[in-house]
Amino acid sequence: MSTLSISKILGFVAVCSLVACAAPAEESVGSSSTGLGGAATAITFGADWSVSTDGVLTAGTRVKVIYDEARMPVCRGDVNGAPAWTVTGHYRVGGGAEATFEAAGFRPSGGKGPAEIDLPPVLASSVEMWFEIGNRWGCHEWDSAYGKNFRFDLASPKGAPRWAGNLQVMSERQTCDGGRPCESLWRPLTNDGYDFGTWTRQRAAITQLAFQVYEPGKTDWDNPDLWRQLDVRLYWRVGATGPFQMRHVAIDRRVGNDTRYTLSTRELDPFKLWNTPQKKSDCPAFPMTQAGPYVHADVHFYLWINGAELRPRPGDVFHGRYEEYGGPFAICF
Repeated sequence: MSTLSISKILGFVAVCSLVACAAPAEESVGSSSTGLGGAATAITFGADWSVSTDGVLTAGTRVKVIYDEARMPVCRGDVNGAPAWTVTGHYRVGGGAEATFEAAGFRPSGGKGPAEIDLPPVLASSVEMWFEIGNRWGCHEWDSAYGKNFRFDLASPKGAPRWAGNLQVMSERQTCDGGRPCESLWRPLTNDGYDFGTWTRQRAAITQLAFQVYEPGKTDWDNPDLWRQLDVRLYWRVGATGPFQMRHVAIDRRVGNDTRYTLSTRELDPFKLWNTPQKKSDCPAFPMTQAGPYVHADVHFYLWINGAELRPRPGDVFHGRYEEYGGPFAICF
């Protein structure tokens, strides 16, 4: 039992303070249920202002949130013998999108008992929580550790590597060492992703995305069995809806104690196989948008290493923005 004793931690805040009022996102942080099963680890918010966990909080598993409604005795009131107030729990993982759950009082879903939420399968991170009470007459108060939010460390999913990151991208004509990418030309992949335009499609000799993985005893030497020990995948789709496709990512080389993995952004180009449509039914099935004389398609993707996801933020995706001349696709709009 690990216990964080907090003396009078409640600290009601009548206005949105610090990070406790972030707008909800369209995609829930808790949308993934990878690795769920067995009894859920519990976080208990007691009436005596204590906060405790009964085990290790692990990404990719389910956590039970036990919230004693006596922590917030304000904003109460009944209608026809039923509570006209609700305690809503808010949480987010690793600074990602916010999600909510019903913690106490009236529950619109009809649920009973402690809430259970699914934590996304991210590498070692943290989850923060805060609580809001509101009633039908407009009263609102917060239980948010005086606006700092309650924070808990998350262990990585079982089998996940110690670290993964340093995403880089390259779209260049120049090559080095017999056709390999020139190390000095890598540039960081931003959280927004990369652009793949008509120049890249026609002229670039190197179109690669790279990232590095570290796991002691596996990636820090020239390990011939690494491909068996680390399952490294790319999940991608064109557009914001529909199922993701999967492909494995190849080992490039060892970089210090890390192993670098690379894939070709050209292989993800949704326009690479398209000829000029002659009729509407010849048009691509994937979503396109017009932008002046060009058409654009947005590739969404994230990476997966031994059960852990590598994303710009939990629940979010990287983007590859592909551009093509719009003339041949005029019939499609």
